[in-house]
Amino acid sequence: MSRQRNIQFKNEVLDKVSPTFCAAKWLDSTIWLYSGLTVSCHHPPSHKIDLNEISENPSAIHNTKEKKQARLEMQQGKRPTECEYCWKIEDLSHENISDRVFKSLSYDANELQQLKETHFEKNINLKTLEIAFDRTCNFACSYCNPSYSTRWVKDINENGPYNDLNTDQRGHYVSTHAASDPYYGQETNPYVEAFWKWWPSLKESLKQLRITGGEPMMSPHFWRLLETFKSDGNLNINLAVNSNLGGRDELIERFVKESHHIRHLEVFTSNEAYGLQAEYIRDGLDFEKWKLNVEKLLTKGNVKRLHVMMTINGLCLFSMTQLLDQFLEWKKRFGCENPTFSLNIVRWPTFQSPLALPPHLRLETVSRLKNWFEKNKQSDLIIDYEFDQLKRVIDYLERATEATDGAAPQPKLEKDLKRFLVQYDKRRNKQYKTTFESIVVDWLESIEV
Repeated sequence: MSRQRNIQFKNEVLDKVSPTFCAAKWLDSTIWLYSGLTVSCHHPPSHKIDLNEISENPSAIHNTKEKKQARLEMQQGKRPTECEYCWKIEDLSHENISDRVFKSLSYDANELQQLKETHFEKNINLKTLEIAFDRTCNFACSYCNPSYSTRWVKDINENGPYNDLNTDQRGHYVSTHAASDPYYGQETNPYVEAFWKWWPSLKESLKQLRITGGEPMMSPHFWRLLETFKSDGNLNINLAVNSNLGGRDELIERFVKESHHIRHLEVFTSNEAYGLQAEYIRDGLDFEKWKLNVEKLLTKGNVKRLHVMMTINGLCLFSMTQLLDQFLEWKKRFGCENPTFSLNIVRWPTFQSPLALPPHLRLETVSRLKNWFEKNKQSDLIIDYEFDQLKRVIDYLERATEATDGAAPQPKLEKDLKRFLVQYDKRRNKQYKTTFESIVVDWLESIEV
């Protein structure tokens, strides 16, 4: 089974290079060009790209001092503190597969050893890049924030900051985060310019390019990039697009048309709950329209694979198995990779974490997930990676005690969740009382704030 191969790869390949090694620090990157921030994967906090560095070295939008320091620590077998999510997962059980393993699986022992022996300050061309040109978005998901969504900016501008969220030390909902988009409305952005300067060299090494946002289809830069793929048919790059698939019909139709000019296209969309509960969590979502757009891409578009990223927060767990059943229906029609799915656990803000749930509700959701797992474990439609992801969430719900190091205890988290939902309902014309089932509503109503 793939799980056993993953464990074998970790023990016999990755950990022999270094017990803390992760190829992502060298070869993977997420870069938000609108804000000048970067990170090697979605778990650590992002950090600022140095403007002075990119004026001389455009590849410094990836090869930052911070990443180079983490490379050195990994070469020495030390655990970079920013990677504590993977250490937390691995420390729960020696059989747990953390994301540093998945991020390194596509490379063989020789490649990994070569990275270990490469001087930590050397500038490296990427093989996998996720990039965002701007934060323009038509959604304002409850677990998102203004740094990634202009619709969230609109909420703060019209209604002011969210109040009394005492456990949210990063202040996700207290400002428009204008500093995260300093070049908004200006003709030039030095980070975007650096990307295009680096592009002639970067495209020679790049194997995977993913465009994210905001919502990419709302950005003119996204369509410009698709034009470059159309004009240069020799690019040996797999293109992936992160989209909420909730845009205007004409944009979806245009994307379907453009997909036929792309050699290898994968679409990554997001959802983690079903029906009205999904629409509550992902404000702006029309669930039935989302389903139709998924099917339109799979029937009319040139899409090699469609993947659903599930952002696991406390509230999604009560209809998550219904969404998994929907995935099974699609897999029966379109094959086991249309869609595939992954489960990424919310850690910030900590009151959105599944660990904000009280013990009895965590046990209830674990029971539902285990029942679904047991019912479908023999299915050929669910790939081993997906079973690994489900098992990891179940283990997390059963055993994890902190969403992040030093997070507030559960009673404080649930109070902040209640404070947030009361304000969220008023601003977004929603009602948790009529959206979620009675066990959830009874719990929320019992929280005194």
